[in-house]
Amino acid sequence: MKRTIQFCAAFALALFLGLLGALFSPVFAEFPAQDEGEAPAAPVCEVTGEHVFGAFAPAAAGTHEGVCALCGQTFSFPCVYEETAVLPTQSAPGGVRRVCTLCGAETFEQTLPPEGEREGSLPLGDADRDGKVTSADARLILRAAISLEALPDESLPLSDMDRDGRVASADARLALRACVGLDAASERHDFITRTDLPATCTREGKLTYACAYCAETGEVTAPTLPHAFGAPEITPATCTQAGKRTRVCQSCGAKSIESLPKVGHDFRFSGGRLLCKVCGEKANGLVSVENSTFCAMKGAVETSWTEVDGDYYFFDRNTGVMQKNTVVDGIRLDGEGKAAANAVLREKIRTFIKAKKILREITDPGDSAETKRWKAFRWVASFPYHQYRQVGVAMETPGFESLFANDIFDRHDGCCGSTSYAFAFLAVEAGWHDVLVVDDGVRNGGHAWVAMEGTRRVYDVIFAEAYGYSKNYDVVPDDYRSYHPRETYVGG
Repeated sequence: MKRTIQFCAAFALALFLGLLGALFSPVFAEFPAQDEGEAPAAPVCEVTGEHVFGAFAPAAAGTHEGVCALCGQTFSFPCVYEETAVLPTQSAPGGVRRVCTLCGAETFEQTLPPEGEREGSLPLGDADRDGKVTSADARLILRAAISLEALPDESLPLSDMDRDGRVASADARLALRACVGLDAASERHDFITRTDLPATCTREGKLTYACAYCAETGEVTAPTLPHAFGAPEITPATCTQAGKRTRVCQSCGAKSIESLPKVGHDFRFSGGRLLCKVCGEKANGLVSVENSTFCAMKGAVETSWTEVDGDYYFFDRNTGVMQKNTVVDGIRLDGEGKAAANAVLREKIRTFIKAKKILREITDPGDSAETKRWKAFRWVASFPYHQYRQVGVAMETPGFESLFANDIFDRHDGCCGSTSYAFAFLAVEAGWHDVLVVDDGVRNGGHAWVAMEGTRRVYDVIFAEAYGYSKNYDVVPDDYRSYHPRETYVGG
């Protein structure tokens, strides 16, 4: 009876443990065979004779441990692996990955280096294939994209940095960003290429490529090649006509025509005029000759004050050379020769221009300065007397010099002030220096005359007409005019 009870109790315990194991999915130990087809020897479980294991935990290298759910004993067993082949990437090596089916322990055995470390691999953007991406590569890519330079076939896949199948300026930008560290390092490949359609200077090409290490394949469009131009044919430029340089492509016959700028006139003095020594053209406007600037009108050299494009310049009254950074006739000239003048001084310049024109009309080119002065004096004296204003009062108004002179120049009559200032402007244009208008200082009434060259010799138009030229033209006076109560500088 006692034996029967023990047997029933053992059977009930075994049944309970079996149900418990089924509920919690226990793993029954299946020890790896030491030899093929043979399980390793293991101690017998003290409870049921067969151990029941739950989860296994990784232990020493290549092993794992399990605890019997019945007897509580811990056992160590070799791992049982499943193997998977791993292909290399740009940054990770390739090899064999092994994972234990019981404990999940993982090992990796490297058999291949990363693609980026393989011998012969080059980074994207390395158009010159020197192993690194630099600004020179960006330049090559850009020149190829616009057909200024041809890239070798093996460089085309490396130059297509954005992998859109074309070599374009955007790829040059990416290469430049990579070389200065603004973008991450590029992938590395060892491309094998096949030309499907060769590029020419009139059409794009097609190229198929595949990396010798990784699985990347693709197609890239090869940019059109630069034209193979022969020796140029030159049509020389002249003074007035542009030339041209014509080149013909030896492959397709396309022409490249480049315009050559006009050489411009080479003006030189010839017979007192400015003429182009190449074509004989007469100079007009501002002209530079041997580091000096002149102004010419149909070859004739201008002198004195001249208006050019709204600005006023002064050209020496003898040589015609433009004056700069100086003061002439009381008017300042800047570094470009332009008159830095206010409204009053600009009116004075215009009055000098009138005087220059009048003097040319009443004199001959070969006349001496003395003859020109005499003709000017007689010309002014030919106009009738008329008093528009008192000399002393008018001198209180800015610009009175031009106001008086223009009585004669524009109205053709005037008083002593009018004739004196008109003659003074003409005398300056005739080449005389330090020309002054002198008056007796009387505000109401008064009288005016001209002196020049630092002397007190008198040039008095009104008195010459009234009392004779011998005592009033280029003479030393024996009356009150030997004194100069008030002087006004006009020019020269």
